[in-house]
Amino acid sequence: MIAHPEDDLQMATADFCHAALLSEVMFWHTPNGGRRDRREAARLQRMGVLPGVADWTFIWPEQIAGLVFPVIGFIELKSETGRLSAPQKMFAKKCDILGAKWAECRSLEGFVVTLKGWGVPMRGVQVAA
Repeated sequence: MIAHPEDDLQMATADFCHAALLSEVMFWHTPNGGRRDRREAARLQRMGVLPGVADWTFIWPEQIAGLVFPVIGFIELKSETGRLSAPQKMFAKKCDILGAKWAECRSLEGFVVTLKGWGVPMRGVQVAA
């Protein structure tokens, strides 16, 4: 049997998101990886697939001075031995330039700590303002 530690982590984080995130949080997983032949990869890129885009995207509201603003965050999941590709490093750099939140996580615990640190609204989780 082939081990898929990053896939297992993706599924664990998905389970957590569905169980813990409040309805005002929009989130999704972007499956950019996987095996593709060159023609399929070129077709997807022509359709707008962005190489290096993070695995998870989150949008949630933040209230400042009575006004509500959307906050966006991206999380790239990696196994313990996984490394960021050049396009993933470029995506992280663009997030920094644009003021979007970005993190690399290697465990479910790290994923949860990151979301809490960002102030993402969750069930039963107290987040300091």
